[in-house]
Amino acid sequence: MLDALGPAFARLPVAARHGLVFLVSGLGYTAAAITAMSWFDPNGLGPSFFPAAGWTVALLCALARRWWPAVLLGAAVAEVATDLATGLSVTAAVGYAVANTVEPALGAALTRTVAHGRPDLSRRRDLTGFLLGAALAAPLVGGLIGALVAALAGTDRPWYLFVARWWLGDGLAVLVVGTAVLTVLTLPWTRRAVLGTAAGTVAAVGVTAVLFWTQTLVLVFLPVLLLIWVALRLGVAAVAVVGLGTALTAAQGEAVGLGFSATLGVAPGISHVYLQMLLAVLLLAVLLLAVQVDEQVRAEVAAELAARRSDDLAAWNAELARSNAELDTFAYAASHDLKEPLRAIAQTAGFVLEDAPELDAESLRRLRTICLLAVRMDELLDSLLRYSQVGRGDLDPVVVDLDGVLDEVADVVAERCRAAGVELRRDGRLPAVRGDRVQLGEVLTNLVVNAVKYAADGPRWVEVGLGPLPPGSGEDDCAVYVRDNGVGIPPERRDQVFAPFQRLHPGRADGVGMGLAISRKIVERHGGRIGVESAEGQGSSFWFTLPCPVRVPSQ
Repeated sequence: MLDALGPAFARLPVAARHGLVFLVSGLGYTAAAITAMSWFDPNGLGPSFFPAAGWTVALLCALARRWWPAVLLGAAVAEVATDLATGLSVTAAVGYAVANTVEPALGAALTRTVAHGRPDLSRRRDLTGFLLGAALAAPLVGGLIGALVAALAGTDRPWYLFVARWWLGDGLAVLVVGTAVLTVLTLPWTRRAVLGTAAGTVAAVGVTAVLFWTQTLVLVFLPVLLLIWVALRLGVAAVAVVGLGTALTAAQGEAVGLGFSATLGVAPGISHVYLQMLLAVLLLAVLLLAVQVDEQVRAEVAAELAARRSDDLAAWNAELARSNAELDTFAYAASHDLKEPLRAIAQTAGFVLEDAPELDAESLRRLRTICLLAVRMDELLDSLLRYSQVGRGDLDPVVVDLDGVLDEVADVVAERCRAAGVELRRDGRLPAVRGDRVQLGEVLTNLVVNAVKYAADGPRWVEVGLGPLPPGSGEDDCAVYVRDNGVGIPPERRDQVFAPFQRLHPGRADGVGMGLAISRKIVERHGGRIGVESAEGQGSSFWFTLPCPVRVPSQ
């Protein structure tokens, strides 16, 4: 209901909104308090059922904290006015107003703490927090404050009886009235739920009225069966509303002398207490049943949604795999088929350069540019062709000695390292892993060559070794790192380095920006992960994980 009224409420000026909350709180409290006054027992112990307490704590639980001052001020003004009208002194009226504002504020604070915000009584945790905080703990605090006020006012009533009656009356009211108000304000209502709740309430009120009018004790079972049916069919909110109708009808029946005090052999006030306790226990049991039903329904709906999403995800994954396969096929075909006309263009431009030396300098420069661009395009197509080939065909992994693979890589890059003045270091022996030897050699080559390209200007080195497993790795994985002391990678660009055709420092080194992208595709195809840790100006550490069938480094 609050969600439905929210837009209209938000259009009002701020002062008008606070005034409206104050008015609703005060009028509701006044109506509930006056009703309770009609249920005072002959012993003058106070109302054994005080609906105003449930009304206030429900408003505080449902509304945001910025509206609490208006709610509490409305309750305090209503309490003072009601007490003065019944002949109490100003001091006693103000004291009772303090007790009746501290109590709901404490109950709502405890409830919202457990629920982490506005409580949802259709959930077991929130309902438990509401019962323990608002229906048990807070009324006891309110009763102690009220007993102190009564003692200062000079009453001769025993303080422990006062506290017990206050705690019982407010606690029962919070359970019966508070749950109904809070569920009406916060839970969603469908047309079916509204009609079913209305019919159930009318039936419960009618059965309870007949029960008191005819003094037929056998009819006591009918409200119980009705509440159980409502719990199974309509949920927590309907149970709370129907239970409220039953409790109010029973209280009125006791107030007009139609109760069972004579049958039970007790005073009407005590009979009223017994009756409300019986109804409270009944309502609590049925509420817990309704919560269990609601949570089971939510679990079934969540399981159904999860199953649907799983099916959708599987379909999307299949479609994505098909699209990726089509893209690989297209990239392979395009890069393969474009190489022949590109080669013809380069050859034709070269023939023209050889056969037309009499051309002017500008024409010769343009022809040489054509040749250079053709070579560059050929490199791009080779990289694209290699990238598409990685995903083609089945992978037949075998046990690969990475240390031996690194020996071969060191021989391949030795001349490049000497030319760049880079020292290639090895930190211990690498383990045996499961994978494709050629492709894993390509990964190590790409990472080492990339590190050599971006080496620092001072003493240069590149180190390859076995590192700690990154978070999220499997128990049978191992992690290999390639570390350098080069220029590093800015934090905002680390996610880009593994994308195709990405070069962070184009003017510093040659290449087309496909080495890391190919490495990532190979590692992921082997069931591993690849990543980088870097600080700009302090070097980079590229790592990748692979299944490691042999835990001890191979000999």
